[in-house]
Amino acid sequence: MSHTTYCQVQYPRLYLASSSHLHLHSVGNPSLCIDCRGNQTDEVCTSNTGFKPCQSKRRGLTIVEVAAISLATTVVVFLLLGLLCLIIAWRPKRYHEMAAAGLEGLPLLLKKVMEATEDLNEKHIIGRGGHGTVYKVPMDNGEIFAVKKVNFAGHRGESRSMMREIKTIGKIRHRNLIKLEDFWFRKDYGLLLYNYMENGSLHDVLHGNFEETIEWAVRFRIALGTAHALEYLHNDCNPPIVHCDIKPQNILLDSDMEPHISDFGIAKLLDHSSGVSTQSMMVDGTIGYMAPEMAFATSKNKASDVYSYGVVLLELITGKEAVDPSFSEGIDIVTWVRSTWDADHDVKTIADPRLADADQELFLDSSVTEQVARVVMVALRCTEKDPNKRPTMRDAVKELLGPNVPLTKANAGSC
Repeated sequence: MSHTTYCQVQYPRLYLASSSHLHLHSVGNPSLCIDCRGNQTDEVCTSNTGFKPCQSKRRGLTIVEVAAISLATTVVVFLLLGLLCLIIAWRPKRYHEMAAAGLEGLPLLLKKVMEATEDLNEKHIIGRGGHGTVYKVPMDNGEIFAVKKVNFAGHRGESRSMMREIKTIGKIRHRNLIKLEDFWFRKDYGLLLYNYMENGSLHDVLHGNFEETIEWAVRFRIALGTAHALEYLHNDCNPPIVHCDIKPQNILLDSDMEPHISDFGIAKLLDHSSGVSTQSMMVDGTIGYMAPEMAFATSKNKASDVYSYGVVLLELITGKEAVDPSFSEGIDIVTWVRSTWDADHDVKTIADPRLADADQELFLDSSVTEQVARVVMVALRCTEKDPNKRPTMRDAVKELLGPNVPLTKANAGSC
């Protein structure tokens, strides 16, 4: 017997199957086998020794088992994806949060705005106000926007409330309210994007270097459109929106001289940014347009908007500013018109002289003089010292239209 492959000893016999596997073989024991895994070239495994190969105790997976495992894995993956989607959906959203450094990672539109204004360079400023600074944004495709930078004084404690307020503003639609196109927040300020109004503000037209004198028909249209917008904010929005700063600078005029109120909802937004309750009093409004009770008020109300609107009407009629240089000290436009009107009720004594210069026969038309007189009466009612004596904006619209013109929803919008 050869000793090169295995060696034989006394019963029981020991066979060396390979360098790494030993198997005992007893004659008459059919259960013993030779393990040839990984040693198929071994002489013992390849020779016909009478040994039978060992069968592995581990068996392969059946098709049913493989299918079950695959199905379970798929279900688990989808459950995890669903959970991730829920987490993202319920997570407090930081809508349009701007990157902290440079233009890297900014939304595409915001990046274009920053490039068009050279990072809000002062040479692009077209207006300043108590609520912020406005920049003109000429885009490469020919579109022109205006972006308002609103300072939030670094307060972030009410950021979620601010987000809700600005989203509410963005949903408001009315032909005489300027539409918020987009917005972005940063740590200490926000940017509000609007369409650019070609003719600037009512203040520019009445008191600036506007080339032409706007005729009475246009002035009346501005008065009526502004009234429609305020009536909508007060009565058709839920909750109602009190503007708190109605003045000619916040009435913008498009290419057709159609009025669009701007900055609505900004006062409440700034309340949130400063951590002050919307029911508590912050100094909102502009001297000359603020209702007398606002000096002592503890809350903002619609009647204060009505007063400010009445002052705007008086400016449209007279062409004078709320606190005009021509007035004596301590006299404002409300006091001046009321005293002058009470003296003779003659519209020509208070009307902007530029109206007659542009149209010599304007006040010879009785329908025009009646309309001007009607607007004067509405303005004086709106500027009553007692807020309880002022009309609502809905009543003001009805009075402007006159008794024979029904109030319609032609200018209706959506909140």
